[in-house]
Amino acid sequence: NSIYSLIGGVRVISQTLSYEVSVIVIPLFLVFFFRVLAELNRRPIDFVEGESELVSGFNVEYFSGLFAIVFIAEYGIIIFFRYLMVIIFTGLALS
Repeated sequence: NSIYSLIGGVRVISQTLSYEVSVIVIPLFLVFFFRVLAELNRRPIDFVEGESELVSGFNVEYFSGLFAIVFIAEYGIIIFFRYLMVIIFTGLALS
């Protein structure tokens, strides 16, 4: 019946909810991170080409101009997904 017990109860509920959100977000981040790795064909899920190889898979067939465009596009997609992960998981778009 005291106002302090009500404030304490609200505080406990808000702390519980804030901890549950972080417990859910960490596995979601890991799933999203490995999904992005699979989408970008990066290590350890690089089935199409091995980045550690001297010859870079299908890119060998392109001449220098198209080869540069393919590599720039690949790294552009990496930067896009990096910013997407920052926006989704840190909430910087809200500020």
